[in-house]
Amino acid sequence: MAENLEQLVRWVYDKPLHVRPPLGKRPAYLDGDTGPQLGSRTVFRRATEAMRTGREGGGGALDDALGQLAEALPQFALTKPVEGPVDDAIVATIERMAGVRAEFEELVKVACRFSPTEESGTRLHRFFERILPLYEAQSGSGSYGNNDFDAYRFLGWELFLAAVAIALKSGAFAIARELFVRPYYNASVSYRGGTPMQGAPAFNREVDSLESRNRRLDLKKVSLQAEIAKLRTDALGHAFVDLIQADLLLFLRSQVVPTGYHAVWYPMTLVYANQHGPLETFARCISRQHLSRILELIGGPEDAVRSVITESQQGSGYGFGRPKIPVLAAVADWGKMP
Repeated sequence: MAENLEQLVRWVYDKPLHVRPPLGKRPAYLDGDTGPQLGSRTVFRRATEAMRTGREGGGGALDDALGQLAEALPQFALTKPVEGPVDDAIVATIERMAGVRAEFEELVKVACRFSPTEESGTRLHRFFERILPLYEAQSGSGSYGNNDFDAYRFLGWELFLAAVAIALKSGAFAIARELFVRPYYNASVSYRGGTPMQGAPAFNREVDSLESRNRRLDLKKVSLQAEIAKLRTDALGHAFVDLIQADLLLFLRSQVVPTGYHAVWYPMTLVYANQHGPLETFARCISRQHLSRILELIGGPEDAVRSVITESQQGSGYGFGRPKIPVLAAVADWGKMP
């Protein structure tokens, strides 16, 4: 009875026994832009699960997930006007794109492990064809600056290198072959009077704003682009050496099979290569069977590839000295075993 009387008195005088705590600080995501969205996680999970279980329709599910990623990329376009140095804006955009690489790499890993087929390679190839137009202004796109597309050029280069690295590490040579050998259609090149069919070096374009940043901040980095890629790879818990060997393989192919427009693949990650001995995929070339697979990707006979490796030791290098490519490629041991 006494307890009920106290509750009545507190109610009359508006002095409740249990006081509701004040609301905390309003969450930032309620007050503005939530940032670029990469699409439904359900679509992503459906693709990875379908490939893992071998369920019918796994290829279509991979297409859906890759298409969703590609459709999200225009959200990262540089917003005008840019306040402050443009390289700050480019680096900030590259940082915001970290989720794209993480999600893309997961899809590639699952495809290389559970569906390492030419069909999967073709689907990845189509995804990369959707990235190339983002490298530059399209017809009728209006005014633009020289650095407006640098974040996309970094991302395209990084994703392509990562896809090749994962395919090589997984032994998914059918996927690697599709990425290496099949040319890419780029309508924006045709618009400028060039041939629209391009090789893999089309993804290896200069990111001028990063070099400008290197000079402006006196960072003294041999390759700021390679350093950012390494930091992102380390953050994902992956081995950067896998990207190095993919980079070297793409360089060798560009020397053996020139493609004309943007014909050379500059192996920027090799700035970190001198701390390594023979790279795994090249060390395995001691097996004649493995060597034949690698030569197929490079696109030339063994003598021609050996010649390119020898010539690579001449000159001043690629802005960071001359990496010891014969050592990295383990060329002295090629084909010694069946």
